[in-house]
Amino acid sequence: MPALLTPLIQQIKHKWSDSLYRNSIYLILTMAAMAGFGFIFWLINAKLFSAHEIGIATAIIPTTTMIAIGSLFGIDSSIVRFLNTKTDRAKFVRSAFFLVTTLSIVGSVVFGLFSYFFSPTISDFFTNSTNYFVFVGLTVFTTINLFADAIYLANKKTAFTFVVTTSHSFLRMIFPFLFIGYGAAGILLAAMLAQIVGLFLNFFVLQRTWQYFAGASISLESLSGIWKFSTHNYLASLLNLLPYSVVPIIIIDSIGEAESAYFYIVTMISNLMYVIPNATTQSLFAEGSHNEENVITELKKSIIFISIFIVPAIVVIYFTAHFLLSFFGADYAESGASLLIILSFTTIPYAVIIIAKAIFKVTKKSHYLLLCAALVAVMEISLVYYFISYGLVGIGYAFFMSNLTVALIAALLAVRALKTTGK
Repeated sequence: MPALLTPLIQQIKHKWSDSLYRNSIYLILTMAAMAGFGFIFWLINAKLFSAHEIGIATAIIPTTTMIAIGSLFGIDSSIVRFLNTKTDRAKFVRSAFFLVTTLSIVGSVVFGLFSYFFSPTISDFFTNSTNYFVFVGLTVFTTINLFADAIYLANKKTAFTFVVTTSHSFLRMIFPFLFIGYGAAGILLAAMLAQIVGLFLNFFVLQRTWQYFAGASISLESLSGIWKFSTHNYLASLLNLLPYSVVPIIIIDSIGEAESAYFYIVTMISNLMYVIPNATTQSLFAEGSHNEENVITELKKSIIFISIFIVPAIVVIYFTAHFLLSFFGADYAESGASLLIILSFTTIPYAVIIIAKAIFKVTKKSHYLLLCAALVAVMEISLVYYFISYGLVGIGYAFFMSNLTVALIAALLAVRALKTTGK
């Protein structure tokens, strides 16, 4: 038996030596750890805190993440694309760090000051200065840790991402026990403490491995040449989030709150299938940024790697959709199974789009990236309005048709981008 396994072991070692596969797997494991530990974190909180306290925390924590992503302003993508080309990488990293940290502080403070216009409930929570301070701290520390993830990806060292993220995500499950009786602020304190652990781990790794913070000099001039690329990536990220913000509102207003709940659970499951193409194309982006001449080879490997995972996943979902949703209740299975099957097939055109976006980033055709993101957002929202009368299945058709149409356009643009840059 060991002799029979030898070729398989050698093949695994060969694949593991390939940085595209290795970094993709580390990113997949990171996302899986975050999802698993995150589920347990909220399960523990449900036992320790009231539904009202959890309700406030679940409204605030996603807000901190959104502000953190906004504070990066696409600079995380520019780190991956341009760090390898900089002569003074340390100054480039320090300058970018200073900028995103400043934006995060300003963004979180301003949100708190004007929170009444967004949510009176959150505004009341911020009347306690300690709560306000914890909110700002959680936002800033989250921003810095996301920034560190971009540096690891830029250096093709996502093993650090896995170790650091898994560590502080695991500890986050324990920290709520330290703040029982603190209400919603206790949940935020637990989340902030976990991010602080991640912060120290990240600074230790970054300084020990690359000495990015050995000096103190910064210069915004060192960031010259990245603004167009960063802005396009930032706007594309906002457009990517738009349908998932607007569609639930359309569902509630058109076909009811229950259908909105079914839609949320179905998309939560279907989004797990997106982990593979998302992780792989991040690795493709990093590989292409380091060696543009080899991007075609890396592209072919990425397509094969993604296909190996998502094709079997679609088959599994097709035969088990009703069974999977039945764990949430008979109504979820009855109303959401067809939608889940349609969204599983939507993974194929989605993968084409996300692969094309990686090519746009590598070839610096960020206007193509922005165009495709805008097309997906406009088409998904418009077609959801048109097909909403068909219920949740209609929403599935809207998503599938939108992604299929844009996938064809994105593929053509990707071929054009590769040709015009001589790849």
